[in-house]
Amino acid sequence: MTGSVHLLGLSKVRRGIVATVVIFVCLNTARNWPQLRAEPLWRFLAQPAFDIVQWIGVALFIFAVIERRQASAPQSRLVALPLATLSISSLGLSLSSLRLLFQSLLNGERYGEVWLSNMPDDFFTGVFYVAIVTGIGYGLYSWAADEQGRAEAAELEVAIARAELKATAGRLQPDLINVALGRISAVMPVGGAQAQQLIADLGELLHYLLLHPPSALVTLGEELDYVDRFLRFQKAILPGLVDYAITASEETRARRIPNLAVHALVQQAMSQSTHSRIDISITAMTDGDGVKVSVSERILHVAGEPLPELAVDFRDVHDRLRRFCGDDFDLRIVPHSGGAEWRVELALPAA
Repeated sequence: MTGSVHLLGLSKVRRGIVATVVIFVCLNTARNWPQLRAEPLWRFLAQPAFDIVQWIGVALFIFAVIERRQASAPQSRLVALPLATLSISSLGLSLSSLRLLFQSLLNGERYGEVWLSNMPDDFFTGVFYVAIVTGIGYGLYSWAADEQGRAEAAELEVAIARAELKATAGRLQPDLINVALGRISAVMPVGGAQAQQLIADLGELLHYLLLHPPSALVTLGEELDYVDRFLRFQKAILPGLVDYAITASEETRARRIPNLAVHALVQQAMSQSTHSRIDISITAMTDGDGVKVSVSERILHVAGEPLPELAVDFRDVHDRLRRFCGDDFDLRIVPHSGGAEWRVELALPAA
């Protein structure tokens, strides 16, 4: 959770450490007010200032040790407890000795005499204060780690939302929407009811695309029902250019397949419909535990016009199926009848 970000590098963590130390030193100074109020002002201010600087450094050091320790492998208690005791005691002794050195310099006294006269009381006080700062450090670490975890979770949610939005935008099929809106605008002046029906059908198609991500599994029946709505809508917006038939048994329709697998084939077939009359036939059957789907397309010859050339490019379809199904599928393309007809067979394993 915090491996990529050093919590000590966050300004809010450093502010929390500094504020805690300042409050701690101020409270400690207030506790010793009766002994300090007789001192000169400069000496009265020097001691708390030294304590603040010293304990800020100690707190930052302790927090860094805590953060490093939390990122390391767990230690045995038989090892961790003696090490913690030794570390706190050593740090308490060092801090007490450093503070007594500053105090001796401040008062013009001999360091050795000051040190001996204040030990071991100052040592116990130093250890106690180190333990308090360590506890505060663990509290700040838990708070900072939790805050950072929330921030990273929020960033992850935003990234997921952006990815879903991008995937949704890709599923909305802008070419289909453009053609549909063009057809709706064309029939609106003369056929209001037909335009309303086209809007309703378009809404159903888009609702299905938004409700079922490509990675989802659906029954073949659900997929064929969506393809049926899709082709009926195509017949409505491209009158006279599209005919189709769908054949599948109830047993076959109950099998589960990756969403939009059949639609990917039909959509490629529909790429011919903007300039030619086409007849599409979809047949689905069981194949062991899997499913075999056959999609045939025939370009119909219009009298007096040259036979259109069928240009089929399944590279995009193959890429889409790989995203939906991985590599566990078989896609075969069978062109015939002089290039005006083709059949594609898609075999999918049991899902």
